Amino acid sequence: MRKVLACYLCLSITLSTAAQAQQPQQPPPPQPGDEEVLRITTELVQVDAVVLDKNDQPITDLKMSDFEVYDGGKKQELQFLEFVSVDAGRRTEGALAGAGANAVKIAPGVDTSVARDLSARDVRRVVAFVVDDVTIPAADFARVRLMLTDFIDNKMQEGDLVAVVRTVGGQGLLEQFTNDKQILRRAVAQLSVRSIPPYLALSSEGTGAIGPPQVAVDVAGTGVATATDTVGSPSDTIEGPSEGTNQVPRALVALSVSNQVVDSLRQIPGRKNLVLISGGLPLFDLTRAGSNTAGRVDPLLLGERSLTEQLTLRALAGTTGGLAVVNVNNFGNALDRVLARSRAYYRLAFRPSERFDNKFHKIEVRVRRPGARVSTAEGFFAREERAPVARTKEDDIIRAARSPVARRDLDVSADLQYRFVPASNQAQLDINAQIDAHKLKFERTPEGKYHAAFEVVGFVFDQAGRNRGGISQTVTADLTEEDYRRALAAGLGYTASTQLAPGYYQVRLVVREVGTGSLGTVSRYFEVPDLSNKQLTMSSILLYSLDSPGSKTPVSLSASRAISRRHDLRYAAIIYNPKAGEGGKPQLRSRLIVSQGGKVLFQEPEQPVEAKGAEPGQLVKIGQLGLSKVNPGRYVLTLVVTDPLADKKRQVISRSIDFTVTN
Repeated sequence: MRKVLACYLCLSITLSTAAQAQQPQQPPPPQPGDEEVLRITTELVQVDAVVLDKNDQPITDLKMSDFEVYDGGKKQELQFLEFVSVDAGRRTEGALAGAGANAVKIAPGVDTSVARDLSARDVRRVVAFVVDDVTIPAADFARVRLMLTDFIDNKMQEGDLVAVVRTVGGQGLLEQFTNDKQILRRAVAQLSVRSIPPYLALSSEGTGAIGPPQVAVDVAGTGVATATDTVGSPSDTIEGPSEGTNQVPRALVALSVSNQVVDSLRQIPGRKNLVLISGGLPLFDLTRAGSNTAGRVDPLLLGERSLTEQLTLRALAGTTGGLAVVNVNNFGNALDRVLARSRAYYRLAFRPSERFDNKFHKIEVRVRRPGARVSTAEGFFAREERAPVARTKEDDIIRAARSPVARRDLDVSADLQYRFVPASNQAQLDINAQIDAHKLKFERTPEGKYHAAFEVVGFVFDQAGRNRGGISQTVTADLTEEDYRRALAAGLGYTASTQLAPGYYQVRLVVREVGTGSLGTVSRYFEVPDLSNKQLTMSSILLYSLDSPGSKTPVSLSASRAISRRHDLRYAAIIYNPKAGEGGKPQLRSRLIVSQGGKVLFQEPEQPVEAKGAEPGQLVKIGQLGLSKVNPGRYVLTLVVTDPLADKKRQVISRSIDFTVTN
């Protein structure tokens, strides 16, 4: 039985993914970020450390006085400690002067998870899986997919940002850092063996020289950089897993893409984890290559490969303070060992005793606790950060749209609703946004009105990461006293609409206040099903509020989806392409699930869907919930529809949406 090789890098640096602007064809160079992220600067050096006991369990109660940090053998004075735990949140000590829950498994094909926009303070762990799809044997890909799917379904936590990146065959939209499990599952499902692009083939003279790895940055901005997916004829490509002269080019592909991912991690806060899943790499001198990562590398070996290939990954792990797990048959257990080290860690910061000299500095972290074992990076290159370059408002908007971390200067929420256009295979997409008026800077006009202005810029990307349109509009609000009070209570709304053909898309929305430059961002991924294939599908879930159980006038919930517990919650969805049974009538059945924090709170028995529909081939499902006994908080509503007459693989479809109950 083959084993698989994976190289895990736990990086203590920070990244941004890219998002393309509506006009420029090439994204501007990344600028230093404004998020709450510790960085290596002339004032402070950041070091991440994992501290384990003799049983490989994290030690969670250490204080700043328990640590000693040495830079080139010289003891440094710690200025700050932050303990970050996936399970228990954050704890800080010192000052910086100068510087999900799992999805509820109900039935096959049903997922109650709802993606959320994570701000810098929400992110606890960042995991990038780099899949070396030119070296992993085809027979092992099924197990790789199972390992990654198990992680997504069962081991992702609230505050995780995850990306699945292929070394050759990737697509921009599916290679972004996200907590949206829908994106990640699709990325995993598309994993398969690829061929090495011809530009990495050995020269015809047989000198062993190769051209520079032409790694293409995803200009759409929705993913991280990946090698260009160039697949030629069998005569001009190097087939996947191989030996001999092919070792160098295939290793360069994997290492080059991994390096691109490392670079892209620089603007994301949280613990950095890079898992390189490979069929094996030849031996390289990694003394300085590993040091450049400024973090940990924990290799995991999937594939019974040569000793030199094992040594390569062990060297990479040793250089960066990582863990090497080699020649394993149980992929899932190996991944658990690797990622367990990132569930809890300490972030330490010290003011260097000497000026940065552009040289490599060896770092040593000691803990005053018997039996404690510390894993950290070997060191860092002492380079000063460049001073921030003045940016235009367009630069700020583009940069905010690129980032996988949400901006929260302004509180912005958004809701996407789609339904199909009659006699068309296209969908009408409504983008409903809401801006919290409390964070807008209103000014009183001489007429006594409340004035505020903000820009709304939106991008729609398709699955390949191409820009498929967008929004660019300045909104001016001049509110009366009554309207202003209403805005403070309910927010300011903004709505835009478009039509889209079947496919997978992502909407990225940026709101920028004109006067202050404050930003708020949201991102939503969604699918427009293909109605022409006659398979069961469903629209988005629409939510409404009713003042009382007997009320006949429902009011659509705003984009924040907040509802008072004094009201009832009505939901509706349009079901398309039900199969007809005896008498031409469908036999659909539905089930409603309400969950919170991964726990099912309410699950109604399965019941028939009444035959209500305005158009042929459509049914409308409507239901209502009383909230008077519900505690305030965020909940997820999941509607599951089953068609027993449909093909067995297409019988169940579900949609989920979150809402917030208030007093």
